[in-house]
Amino acid sequence: VQQIKITIIKYWQEKIQPLLNPLPEKYSNYVIDIGLIENKLTNEYDCIVIEMNPFETSTGASLFNWTTDSDQLRGQENEIEIRVQSDYYPYIKDYIEFILEVNQCDGKENSSSVDHGKEPYFIFLDQMKTQFSL
Repeated sequence: VQQIKITIIKYWQEKIQPLLNPLPEKYSNYVIDIGLIENKLTNEYDCIVIEMNPFETSTGASLFNWTTDSDQLRGQENEIEIRVQSDYYPYIKDYIEFILEVNQCDGKENSSSVDHGKEPYFIFLDQMKTQFSL
């Protein structure tokens, strides 16, 4: 886990922070999900940005909790904390079918109905996890 933490911090310092520093009025407070992909050629991890959102409780906290982890999320702890989810969902095809069904996708281009009033994505993901854990 320590090597993962070092890799993510280095990625943020070298790749993300230089892009956002020139725009402090827009990017002073945000949450960012970073994924790691194993590079089998180097036996190291490559980082990718999964998503970036405003630092607001309306944004999903992923492996954190806005209430119980408030001090950590607001930078009031001394140490940067990285939480790792190393398990995966073995029935990925079921997930894809479920996502397409819930979003009413026809599987060709875009979804057949665009509804910007839907629940936030993190609520959808929680429902999806619940659906497949039954």
